[in-house]
Amino acid sequence: MAATAHYGNENLDWIPAGPAFKTYQYIADQLDADQYSRETFVNHVTEQSTYGVLDFERRDKGRGRGVHMYFSLSESPVTIMETIREDSRFENLPKEEPPIRTVVRERLRIFHSGS
Repeated sequence: MAATAHYGNENLDWIPAGPAFKTYQYIADQLDADQYSRETFVNHVTEQSTYGVLDFERRDKGRGRGVHMYFSLSESPVTIMETIREDSRFENLPKEEPPIRTVVRERLRIFHSGS
């Protein structure tokens, strides 16, 4: 969630789950880490609301566009990303920033355009 908010080209108060999941998949691929399914990913993220890390809500995007989950972080995405970078498993994340930014912006564009 933090990476999607941090690398998005817009100020995201609410982060859509779909683009965040695609960002997660890309980062996990780059780190050669095991990946959760979309359902497990969403379950883990929504669990964070119990700890006050984020809030979530479901929104109807209109006829034929379905209901989507959105997340809001309780901390600044910059602060969260700084904390993540302190973990040795993410030490190579800075070199991946340009491609992550590209993935995030493209997934947000597709989500907002409905393509």
